[in-house]
Amino acid sequence: MSEIPGTIPPAKGRSPLAERGNVLRPFDQEKEVLEKRGAPPSFISVVWPMLIGGALAFIAPRLLDLLTAPDLHLEWAARAVFPYVLIAIQPQFRLYGEYSSQLPQYILLAQFPLEGVLTTFNLRRRMRVGWAIGMLIVIHLVGAFILFLLSQR
Repeated sequence: MSEIPGTIPPAKGRSPLAERGNVLRPFDQEKEVLEKRGAPPSFISVVWPMLIGGALAFIAPRLLDLLTAPDLHLEWAARAVFPYVLIAIQPQFRLYGEYSSQLPQYILLAQFPLEGVLTTFNLRRRMRVGWAIGMLIVIHLVGAFILFLLSQR
């Protein structure tokens, strides 16, 4: 026994657990996780959504005009692709003056680049492409649901 009360007694030899190969060491798991993840993703494999979002921002106004054309009857597609633009147009927000025309235009031009930035962020965190695109689909479904609730009288 140790001479000082409250201290650990000296070891008399190796523990039988230390001789086995299944001893847990504190930093083994982190090394395995890093090996499993592999090398960091390349620049182009992560940035492509932001580039596509920037390109889609240029055609977004024409696409909205095409989807809202009365002779094509594609209002459902406009509600699915541009729900937040159509929410900003709703009269329930009571935007008067220049805000009533500028806010939807800003949202229209910023929607696809912001979605590209969100997807790029998710891909940098090593999220799968399907999950990253699924998040965008959920965001659009939430906007379409809000638009549906606002259009009910």
